[in-house]
Amino acid sequence: MATVVYSFSLDNQEDKDLMRWLDNLPKRERSGEIRKALEAYLGQESGLTLADVYHAIMGLEQKIGNGIVLAACSENTASEPPDIAANLDGLGL
Repeated sequence: MATVVYSFSLDNQEDKDLMRWLDNLPKRERSGEIRKALEAYLGQESGLTLADVYHAIMGLEQKIGNGIVLAACSENTASEPPDIAANLDGLGL
């Protein structure tokens, strides 16, 4: 097995979190941890990221702020356990 080396650059302002993470790893573990992170990214089935979720929430927040009200879904409790359904009903939503 041949070893292949890839190099990349980080911006000391924009990539502070990545740099901090790498700096806190023992030098002999950095390649393995980077490999795990890349494999985890490639293994995402949906491709959905935390940034995607954040932007969706911010969009909803803006709509609510503009006076758009979210409507409740039609009542379908067939798959809800009875104790959970009772707790949800007690919220009065």
